[in-house]
This record gives sequence, C-alpha cells and structure tokens, in this order.
Amino acid sequence: MPIASTETLPPPLTADQALGLGALTLRSQRDEDARTHVLAVDGELDIASAADVERELKRIEAAAPAANAIVIDLRGLTFVDSSGLRMLIEASSRAQVSAHRLVLRRPTDGVFRAFEICRVDTLLPFDRSDPESDA
Repeated sequence: MPIASTETLPPPLTADQALGLGALTLRSQRDEDARTHVLAVDGELDIASAADVERELKRIEAAAPAANAIVIDLRGLTFVDSSGLRMLIEASSRAQVSAHRLVLRRPTDGVFRAFEICRVDTLLPFDRSDPESDA
C-alpha cells in the first residue's frame, strides 16, 4: 500500500544547475617577498574544475622565476577525483623540470584519503612541516 504524502518535491535539477553544485574557488596571491606564490583551492577539484586550476597554475609558473616556490593550498578542498590528482601529479613533474619548488598544503584527512587510496600521497610534495598538515 503506497504512503500518501502532501509534501511536494522540488523540481529536478537542470544539467547546468547540477554542474554548478561542485563549486570551486581559487585565490592566487604572491607573498610580500615575491619569491612565493600561493594558490588556494577551495571546494571540489574534479573533472569540471581541474582544467581551470591547471590554467591558473601554468599562468603562475610562467610568471615565476625558476628559483621561486609555488604553494598549492589544498586545506579548503572538499573533494578530489582522478582528474584533480592527475593535474597535481603533472604540476609536480613540471616543477621538477623547471626547477620551481612546488609545495602542497595537505587537505583534510577525508580528502587526503583519496590521495592515499590512489597511492599518490608519496609522489607529491606535501609540506610535512606544516602543523596543520598533521591535523
């Protein structure tokens, strides 16, 4: 016997609305000493956003002299998929070739678990001295 309900359901999401649910915010800032550039990534780093992050990172790389450090702050990351992991691995490879120093600030434990499951946590240059990286 079906249960009767007077509650109306919201209309289904359109494709555009569904894609917009996984919002990503980027904040790019060069430190005062002009030798370190920080790119903070907040939200979901996935197939829908990885290309935007990569484009901004390549812009930073092109503008930074080789001896400078680029920090990707992942502490605000809420989700990462294989596209985001691939983008970070490629960024690490580019840094090794160009002599930029790349440092990743570790995301929350829940998000970091994706790095561990895919076994890329040891391949990427996470800042082990950052006290928040052990949280």
